[in-house]
Amino acid sequence: MQKVTFYGLVLLVFNSLSVFGQSTFQSVHSLMQTNCSSSGCHDGVTAQVFNVTGSETDLYNALVDVVPANTLAATKGNKLVDPGHPYNSFLLRKIGSNGFDSYIQIEDNEKSGHPAVSLQNYEIELIRQWIMAGAPDAGNIGVSYQTLQDYYTQGGLDFISVPAAPAASEGFQVRMGPIFLEPQAEFEYMKKEKLDNANLIKVKQANGYMAWESHHMLLFKQTDNSSSTPGLRRVPFQATPFDGNSVLTAAWQDDGDFVLPEGTALYWQPNTVLDFDYHIKNYSQTEILPADFYLNVLYSEVVNPIEMHADLENNLALVLFQGENTRTATHIPGGNDERHIYLITSHTHKYGTDYDIFMRNPDGTKGDQIYEGFYNSDYTFNQGFYDWNHPATRYFSELKTMKEDEGLIYEVKWNVSEPLVTFGLTTDGEMMLFTYMYTKEKLATGIRDIQSSNENLSAYPNPFQNTTEVKYALEKAADVQIELFDAIGKRISTLFDAETAAGNHSFTVTDDMVGSKAGTYFVTLTIGGNKMSTGKITKL
Repeated sequence: MQKVTFYGLVLLVFNSLSVFGQSTFQSVHSLMQTNCSSSGCHDGVTAQVFNVTGSETDLYNALVDVVPANTLAATKGNKLVDPGHPYNSFLLRKIGSNGFDSYIQIEDNEKSGHPAVSLQNYEIELIRQWIMAGAPDAGNIGVSYQTLQDYYTQGGLDFISVPAAPAASEGFQVRMGPIFLEPQAEFEYMKKEKLDNANLIKVKQANGYMAWESHHMLLFKQTDNSSSTPGLRRVPFQATPFDGNSVLTAAWQDDGDFVLPEGTALYWQPNTVLDFDYHIKNYSQTEILPADFYLNVLYSEVVNPIEMHADLENNLALVLFQGENTRTATHIPGGNDERHIYLITSHTHKYGTDYDIFMRNPDGTKGDQIYEGFYNSDYTFNQGFYDWNHPATRYFSELKTMKEDEGLIYEVKWNVSEPLVTFGLTTDGEMMLFTYMYTKEKLATGIRDIQSSNENLSAYPNPFQNTTEVKYALEKAADVQIELFDAIGKRISTLFDAETAAGNHSFTVTDDMVGSKAGTYFVTLTIGGNKMSTGKITKL
């Protein structure tokens, strides 16, 4: 690293103080002038690629949407600064790959002309935040430079760990973040991500990883990127999540792996634009939160899978008064197709105390209850209360068929401490929302691969997180053996081996029997020495 002279140090300190009163790009310009011109790489005499000593306009035009001179970076589709896409911006990858963030990587063939003067982490963060905000040439972005400096010099809440990304042949990873929140702050941002996919993407699994303080992530899709506004858009001032221009494709309220049933997939058409809607609240009284969301996408190998859809029901006409409130509404999607529901989950804000969903009978009355809000987050037991921060998600091993003209009835309860609360996008307002995923074609799910007159093997829930119950029936007493195999056919263990009476039976497969690794496993049922049935279970 080049030595910094006394006068250079004074200039650096002065510059760090003065940038707080500038627009964000003015601050970026000042930082680059101070740190990059003295290195001999980007000064007015021997400038390589771009010159930082000119005007703000000159530097902006030399960076934004400019293809890098490095051939490998250009081949990857990088720009020096790609507005809204920091991890596709070669500038950030160059200055941030020396231990600033393990997510930011650079290859040896991209290191020529590597920076001789290191920036402070908060200075690199300012540049990342500016790019993520769309690289505006004027005005200030959503986070202050002071907040970034405080976080990197005084500390704060930890970043979440970077999850392992899929191999390039198997899928891809997208990161939205980090978004910095002051103590007790609450924000909701939307951000578009262009996939630039020339062909249809078929998704068999979508895994979301998020900060614990996350309230939700709604993932929408569009097939028109002509108006793809770059960068973060603040809700509700710059974006509206329910504007009808996008289609819901998935939703998370906790870390979660959406492992779709065998033979199904999400369809992302060519030129799809993903639109992330991230709602976060920092519950800390004293510490700054860096909130991240990572999405791992795994491709389906099935040639023609059944398309999995998603829908969002949102009651905007919501008025609640102080005390106990109950509201009931009906969801009839219309159209000419039955919907076969794979999963369903609910959503309220801080006053929510219960959320129940029922099938709707032809006469408009409540039918079977398919969702009980008192269940825990992975819907394995009734915990006796509704956790509005981490509500239950229920999966159906036998998809629930909702006829097009019948729909669902949802009943929600709140206990309000304020005189009046209406629909609102922050947790001080309220919501009466639920999402579900469904197919338009019937799908055989569970592990019923073989059925005969004397046995019937099934598992519920499937996919599962902690436990799944394997059920079978015997026409007469027999020796029964249940074995568990991994995805390549290696036997893991014998789960059950005993003389069993005639009738209906069940056996619980627990998390520790399968092990910690998520994936597909096979259960075999052997009756009287004859293998009668084999089927799949999926651990999330």
